Amino acid sequence: MCKKCYKFAEFTRGKLCFKCGKIQCICHARELHFDYAAAPFIYSGDIRISILKLKEYKHFSLSQGFVYYMLPLIMEFPDFDVIDMITPVPLYKSRKNQRGYNQSEILAYNLSKNLNIKMQKDVIKKIKDTGIQHELKAQERKYNLLNAFSVNKKLSKGKNILLVDDVMTTGETFNECAKELKKAGANKIYCIAVATTV
Repeated sequence: MCKKCYKFAEFTRGKLCFKCGKIQCICHARELHFDYAAAPFIYSGDIRISILKLKEYKHFSLSQGFVYYMLPLIMEFPDFDVIDMITPVPLYKSRKNQRGYNQSEILAYNLSKNLNIKMQKDVIKKIKDTGIQHELKAQERKYNLLNAFSVNKKLSKGKNILLVDDVMTTGETFNECAKELKKAGANKIYCIAVATTV
């Protein structure tokens, strides 16, 4: 990370609840299907701009910098060494075709190389076009994501899985993916994002 971005980046270290991945803990507000979650940055300022550059403008080299800061948090997860595979949060097919790539897949690939853990990108599929989530309120996001994902039971059964995304807002995307993975027989679900909202 360049000195300018580092100076203005808001880090989460020492502030996060590692169960829900939020600074303002939401553990008691709803049922969480994932076991642990974290993100190194708060989604604001230059970090927000950098994520948008990765997400919309193909600035792929940024993913390596993000991963540098994601790795220490993953290693702080209880029993992180039992993770069997890394999988990205999927995009709906038409959305991925339109963009040409899935930014979460790029992050997952770089994490896989650094952790020497296999990336499996076809564990979860998004089967429902949910539109643009960040324009919805928390409750709307929850219902919008119902039945949005399908899981490959053969690949997920009995596995400890690290889910990767770029931004964690309400946590509903991670939660819905984790719910479907556990219904398919997955064991522990760890979640990592580049940034989280407060």
